[in-house]
Amino acid sequence: MRIVDLSHVIYEGMPVYSKDEAPSFEITHTLENDNYRMTKYQIFSHTGTHVDAPVHMLNNDIDLNSMKISHFLGKQ
Repeated sequence: MRIVDLSHVIYEGMPVYSKDEAPSFEITHTLENDNYRMTKYQIFSHTGTHVDAPVHMLNNDIDLNSMKISHFLGKQ
């Protein structure tokens, strides 16, 4: 089986869905000041590569956790 990686790199200013804001990254802690590094990411769920579960648009309980991975496989 051949696996095709469809993921996209997430970066500030990247193209986003409709009127969503682009991702933002804020350094909240540094080695110099806090002895560790921490970054806050703010991102909408439609940014980059993602999968919409049926529950996103339909009145049902089918979320990604209840879907089998085989649902996302196909033939070339």
